[in-house]
Amino acid sequence: MFETVWPGVKPSTVLIHTPCNELEDDHLEPPLGLLYLATLLIQRGYQAKIVDLSSVPPEAWADLIPAADLYGFSTYTTTYHRTLQILALVKRRFPHARTVAGGPHATALPKLVAREFDFVVSGEGEQALLDLVQSLEAGNAPSRKLTGILTPNLDDLPFPDFSLVDLNSYRRVVAGMPSISILSSRGCPYPCVFCSSIVMRARQQMRFRTAGPSSWRGYSHRAPLRHLPGIAASDSHRRRRAGIRLLQFALSG
Repeated sequence: MFETVWPGVKPSTVLIHTPCNELEDDHLEPPLGLLYLATLLIQRGYQAKIVDLSSVPPEAWADLIPAADLYGFSTYTTTYHRTLQILALVKRRFPHARTVAGGPHATALPKLVAREFDFVVSGEGEQALLDLVQSLEAGNAPSRKLTGILTPNLDDLPFPDFSLVDLNSYRRVVAGMPSISILSSRGCPYPCVFCSSIVMRARQQMRFRTAGPSSWRGYSHRAPLRHLPGIAASDSHRRRRAGIRLLQFALSG
């Protein structure tokens, strides 16, 4: 258990996306999972930022990571060694901050990951991260290993706020048009042994965002981007500046 350091103070959170140098281009799209997490925290009144280090060389990491009370990482086996390098940097620069890991690697190997991080989230992270931040704010000492709770109704999750990242910097092109992705469902009914959905305990937990206007806030095929936070119709200059013309519906296990 950890000594509490912020009772009565709203902790600030920075969520860090680890580069994946193993890919030819790791800066195609924003880190969608972290966007969902940060947007939920902000909706609940907390400060949250995203630092996307994809395609950023190690010597530039320190300049991009601001001070915060809590640092979160979504972990993947392929890049976990690099995540630990960023973690070491954060601990050197901000020794009083707390750290939390989630994602497939942390879910598969929580005991191993807990050796390096203060807290580990297994499974879906939105409610678990919110509970962690609220517990720290209240001056409580949370459990080091947190179990994520599946969100039964995806309509309860806010759309990701894309203003938290620099949309101009991403390079995904589909059918000749710049694009970004958004999730309309979570879970998968299939038992593919190579897929992280089994590790994330999402198998057979299929959930969908409803197609009604109350969920999609008037989403229309004629103007697919204007109803998403961060790309609002009233901020059309941002959309034009980012050049986004296509919205992909991604499936998340």
